[in-house]
This record gives sequence, structure tokens and C-alpha cells, in this order.
Amino acid sequence: MLLDLDDFKVVNDTLEHPAGDELLRIVAGRLRSCLRDDDFVAQLGGDESAVLVPSACGAACGTLALAERIVATVGQSAVIAGRPVRVGCSVGVSV
Repeated sequence: MLLDLDDFKVVNDTLEHPAGDELLRIVAGRLRSCLRDDDFVAQLGGDESAVLVPSACGAACGTLALAERIVATVGQSAVIAGRPVRVGCSVGVSV
């Protein structure tokens, strides 16, 4: 899966980069909370990440359900620099 945070640039532009960094830390924690023991996540750069699901697991183990859970969890609001912030998450899945 490839993940991209929607509107992350707006957070960096309006609340500045330390707030964006804090948001990335929050999102990373939320993302890890969604993953199973065999899944692997890596930040590709900025607001882009990849999640690798073992091929032995594939769709039979709920990859699409995992993607939906990630979108719902990452999309929850957070308080950054004393302000509520909400970003979305776009996910592309390839098998």
C-alpha cells in the first residue's frame, strides 16, 4: 500500500514545520496501531509512506480492511500547537 496524507502541506504552511513534524509523529503512532505483527511500514518522504503486507497473507487476510482501518484511524483529528487539526489519508493498494 502507498499512503499519502491529504492537506499535510496546509498544516506545514499555516502552523509551520515543527507542527507538521508533530503531526507526522502522531500519524506514525496511529499507523503502527493499525498494523499486524507481520506488516511493515516505512516513511518514503515527507507525508508519504508504504505499508508492506506479506504476500502469503494477501487479500485473504484483509488487506482492503486494513487500508480502510488506516484511513479511518489516521483521519481522526489531533491537537497540534493548541489547534485541532485533521488530515485525510489516501491509500493505493497493489497486489
